[in-house]
Amino acid sequence: MGQGKNSGAMNDDIVNFLKAQGTQEVISDVDLSWMHLGHIDEVISFPTSANGRARVASPDAAWALLVYAAKNGSSGSSSGSSSGSTSGSSSGSTSGSTSGSGSEARIFQGMEPNPLGYTITQILMMNDLRDWNFDANGYSTKIQTNVIEALKLDSPTHTVPVGGGGAPNNLLKNVGYLEGFDNVGGGGSIEWKLEFTSATTFNISYRKLGTTTWINNGFGNRNEDSISENGICYILKTYWNAGTPAPGHFYTFETFPSQHLIAMPVLFRNFNIHNSNLTDAIAYTNNVVNCIVDDRTLFVAKVHGPIVNSINVFDDYVKKAAAKVGFIPEKVIACEELAYHNDAGSIHCGTNVLRKIPTDDQEKWWNR
Repeated sequence: MGQGKNSGAMNDDIVNFLKAQGTQEVISDVDLSWMHLGHIDEVISFPTSANGRARVASPDAAWALLVYAAKNGSSGSSSGSSSGSTSGSSSGSTSGSTSGSGSEARIFQGMEPNPLGYTITQILMMNDLRDWNFDANGYSTKIQTNVIEALKLDSPTHTVPVGGGGAPNNLLKNVGYLEGFDNVGGGGSIEWKLEFTSATTFNISYRKLGTTTWINNGFGNRNEDSISENGICYILKTYWNAGTPAPGHFYTFETFPSQHLIAMPVLFRNFNIHNSNLTDAIAYTNNVVNCIVDDRTLFVAKVHGPIVNSINVFDDYVKKAAAKVGFIPEKVIACEELAYHNDAGSIHCGTNVLRKIPTDDQEKWWNR
């Protein structure tokens, strides 16, 4: 249970009732006071899948998907002009085609606060949106410390980047991993190398742990958000500490699946977009964590873009990620939840399912 702004501790009778079932640990003091509603199902869900890993909201993964979409789309088919502020509180007008490719593909069409939507470029330029999610005390950090650490879940990225070739060890403080795109590691580790070619630019390469040959997989810039060509590894510009690398400096690290969780793409914003404090978070993108699980069927929010090369980037990734936790893509159902989202909710907030109690004792969840 989450501890929201206006909620107290869970009633002792309820805690004792849940503990008496003997099927799960009861944790009733997760700090969600930074959220507008303070409901834990907006940031974490537990699908009944083969390996039982939790699905956890990740602003980092959402941002990385936008970077990936901008980088991998073909030349734009979007036309028309766009105008307005580039800040997260923007309500400026946009016009033109509702389809696009790469950086001109649109997201949030039909959604508040701008029903015409924004291009990926506009979203990536929203400095206050970035700050809300990725500042030192931003929503990404609050999820890591208040949820992941409180529930004793291991992080999706396990190894600290280590400098080589004379590079300072503390320059790169974090890296990101989009597990849904990982068709290289086979469930094991992938070793990565970022090797600088100038004070700001670097090449990205990888090798499956235990092999010796590095495979080139793109390039990046420490002043920009960077992602590997295969989309597995990303390095947001906020992951760098101050310092000046030199050509030949490199960093190595590993990515491999978490035993406990898989990161799901959700960006958050302040409920009151004109208020800079971080105690009123609501989902900015459609919340694919706030879902309904019915045995092996997963009902998730349909994300309103971006569509690049005829693929809805978020919806496609959600299905790939769901496959990593035991679902088959055909049973991951993207549901329209626009009315819920525009009223600060999602699928699990306003929908429920009726379940038939199984007759076979072995199929009863409390006997598993």
